[in-house]
Amino acid sequence: RYAPTLPSTLLHLFISVCAFKNWDVKSVDISGAFLHADINNDIYMHPPLGFPLPGMLLKLKKFLYGLKTAPAAWADLVFNHLKAHGIHQSSYHPCLWYTANCWIIVFVDDFLIGGSKEEVDRVAQLILDRFPGTSSKFMDENGLDYINVTIKKTPTTFTLDQSSYITTKIAEIVGNQFYPKSTPLPTSVSFDDDRSYPTIPFLQQL
Repeated sequence: RYAPTLPSTLLHLFISVCAFKNWDVKSVDISGAFLHADINNDIYMHPPLGFPLPGMLLKLKKFLYGLKTAPAAWADLVFNHLKAHGIHQSSYHPCLWYTANCWIIVFVDDFLIGGSKEEVDRVAQLILDRFPGTSSKFMDENGLDYINVTIKKTPTTFTLDQSSYITTKIAEIVGNQFYPKSTPLPTSVSFDDDRSYPTIPFLQQL
């Protein structure tokens, strides 16, 4: 089992509804999400480097990042918490939750909440009452970042922008000495679909 992932279409739908209803939006980020779920079966690990315990194994009391079952266990925990407080899961997608005056997107440990100011604050607080984390200010023209997308709100529009994320990733790969081009490749270039490409660091991130 794995935790559900957020498709871009759902994020676009969320922003469209918030724009149509002129809702206020803020985000909540949970710290160390996977560490909060309890383990229901026995999992052991070798001692980490720096702990000389030859021949011994350590039994985990909490999930660690890297365990395949950790995301699903965290999702069960946070979903049950939302349900216990009267928040409903959409049949459209498991990452979408709602109340009468509010929509919530849950993507692992990142929440995006849109609705009336009072309801957004209430939902954000009930999440932070259970899990340690931080809440952003309400979205405005300065924007807020959510899963590498900068979302900005003006009195009449919402905009989504990834230029900051793209610039950061390019700088990680080639440093700060890069020169943007409106057309990076000649339009005559073609690619053979059967060609095998080598593994290139950061390629998947781009």
